[in-house]
Amino acid sequence: MPRFTISGQQFELESADVQRAVSGRLPDPVHGHYVVVAGRRFPPKQVLSCATGLDRADFTTHHARRILKRLGFTAARAGEPGSASIGPGTALSEQAEALRPYIG
Repeated sequence: MPRFTISGQQFELESADVQRAVSGRLPDPVHGHYVVVAGRRFPPKQVLSCATGLDRADFTTHHARRILKRLGFTAARAGEPGSASIGPGTALSEQAEALRPYIG
């Protein structure tokens, strides 16, 4: 199990733990960076805060992105070319494409 140090504390996290932590939660508005969890765009700090219980002020967006990418999640900057795709090589259905404007 991957181990991470965040704000001086040790955490063991797997991607399934992160997915469970944000399951049923609505994503906060994405302003700069986002990470894709279960097909939805979340701010990286929201995801890591939910998974660890730490306050968002305890770590940076860059640190959250780095950890989440290590766990296999897609992370990008909002507005980057290609940032609209869910992941590399992912074919989106017509219904998913129609709902794209409403993705967190």
